[in-house]
Amino acid sequence: MSTSSRHGSRPRDCHPQQTSTAAVRNSVLVECTDDPAALRLKTIIPDTHKLTHDHGRDEGEFYDLIADPGEVRNR
Repeated sequence: MSTSSRHGSRPRDCHPQQTSTAAVRNSVLVECTDDPAALRLKTIIPDTHKLTHDHGRDEGEFYDLIADPGEVRNR
């Protein structure tokens, strides 16, 4: 079995970054688009919650990751 991806790059071991003594961020921002010219979804995930906003619609998702780790109940 090959360890290279279909684009030819090999997987990287991120363990050195994970064990670093450098400051660790307590949240992440994820952006997703179906069309490179227009951003569609934005998700912010701090330590305990997850909030996703769908641009162009007045809808989104909000989960309490402590009380609902399976993200079943959209609040």
